[in-house]
Amino acid sequence: MNDTAAESQPRDIVLEYELEAPPEKVWRALSIPEFREQWLPGRDLASAEPEGSTPPEEVRYRMRDGEPPFLESLVTLRLRPAPGGG
Repeated sequence: MNDTAAESQPRDIVLEYELEAPPEKVWRALSIPEFREQWLPGRDLASAEPEGSTPPEEVRYRMRDGEPPFLESLVTLRLRPAPGGG
């Protein structure tokens, strides 16, 4: 593989957020469609069903965007408890 091909390969984007809610509550918001719809509407998902999950630590959704470069992406949401309990 040459340098040009390596540069054109997709790269992961990692964003971290600390939430004030306990991990159990966040997991419910991610995994129960009625709760998920409030903050992650179905119109943003390529499929309403998760691509996979490891309860209560990780869930993966295929998401879509209306503009390039990422018209469709696999997004992995990972939960880890914070030292303060959030």
